[in-house]
Amino acid sequence: MNSGRQSPVVGKNIGLVIYYAVLAILTLLMMRPEVEEYPLAIRMVYLGLVFAPLVYAKEFTPFAVTAFYTISYCSFVGLLPFSIVYPFAALLFLWLLTRVKIHIPAIYIIALSYFFVVSLLYFDFEETGVLWIGILMIMILSAYIRTEKELSLFAYGFVLVSFILGMVFLLNIEHFMYAYTHTAEDFDRSGWLNPNVFGGTIGCGTVIATNLILDGKKKSILLRLFLLATIVISFITLAMNASRGALIATALGSILFVILNKKMSITGKLLIIAASGVLIYILYKYSFLDLLVKRFQEEFDEESGGGRFLIWSKKLDLFAEMSPIKHLFGIGQIECIDLGRHIRTHNDFLTAYIAYGIVGVVFFIILLFRPFYSNFSFKKFFAILPYMVFLLTECFLLEPLMRGYFVFIAFFLFINKYCSLYFDKDAKKTMTNGR
Repeated sequence: MNSGRQSPVVGKNIGLVIYYAVLAILTLLMMRPEVEEYPLAIRMVYLGLVFAPLVYAKEFTPFAVTAFYTISYCSFVGLLPFSIVYPFAALLFLWLLTRVKIHIPAIYIIALSYFFVVSLLYFDFEETGVLWIGILMIMILSAYIRTEKELSLFAYGFVLVSFILGMVFLLNIEHFMYAYTHTAEDFDRSGWLNPNVFGGTIGCGTVIATNLILDGKKKSILLRLFLLATIVISFITLAMNASRGALIATALGSILFVILNKKMSITGKLLIIAASGVLIYILYKYSFLDLLVKRFQEEFDEESGGGRFLIWSKKLDLFAEMSPIKHLFGIGQIECIDLGRHIRTHNDFLTAYIAYGIVGVVFFIILLFRPFYSNFSFKKFFAILPYMVFLLTECFLLEPLMRGYFVFIAFFLFINKYCSLYFDKDAKKTMTNGR
């Protein structure tokens, strides 16, 4: 995803690269298990440290906001103010200063307007408020990604997220998903954020890092080591975190990048597969995979979260008894959650159908698959296929978009920008005119 030379974005802002690297290290050090909550004053200072440099280097905006917002809200110690309103207000203020033009395709405006009206009619904003603020933030961030270099910088934001969260997890295992013991009956995933969300968040950067390290472009040894370390740390974390859906989605996306890479020899691909096998064996031998194995062996039931087919069938059966008008326009997200019993669908497509009706699920599919069919070419299809397989698997098993998780909406923005800047018919004009 780079031209083989030092990026001009990074080259003229090497000081800012170092600044955010130091801030990332500081972030890692501040995530200490003995700290339950930082005072609001410290959180506001941290917010300022993230946003202040962007006034003078707006091309870093998507990178900084995506990386540090996601890290702060995906750990046991948040560093930004609790409410998403604070980073949104800071981003809005930054946009008002820079006045970068925002362009949103008409189909997105139409579809999002429909989803918004349905949410409004069903008073869903208690459940969907974060989703809508996140979408507004993504719309603003999209305006700052107009060249390949800015897109590349955006990509490394996801990689940084995976590296930092992976390190936080490995350094503080006992404070995360489970109490790790040698007795299978004692395994428990508890005491922190949803492990599916945590795993999927790390997966976004892992899949991107896999593509970056295999793209055959010139990179410094330090950068290659950073990418390799991110991939290894992330997969170890995913295995120990034991979210089956997140691990499967990340593995599928990463493996596809290896298989579809035309620049790599068969020997190179076999070596990667062999190295992966050795890593799995080591993790298994030293009992790091015990919880994951237990999770795959457990019986499917609604309490375990593994019985997704039970959840889907029950909600669909109850929804089938409702009126045709509700089938067409949905029942809203809150009623969708309460349908049958208070539990989420664990499926974005099913949520789109039940909450927003046939109209909603059609709009959702149109938006989700737009990177494939917009200015279709087989070259673009296979280039984005691993990214889309990862995202679609997440959507099928974990419900990341309909719940409004910022990093997944940002990942979808990344895929769309990747298409428009590298493969769409007007890409050359966009890259030439982008400033």
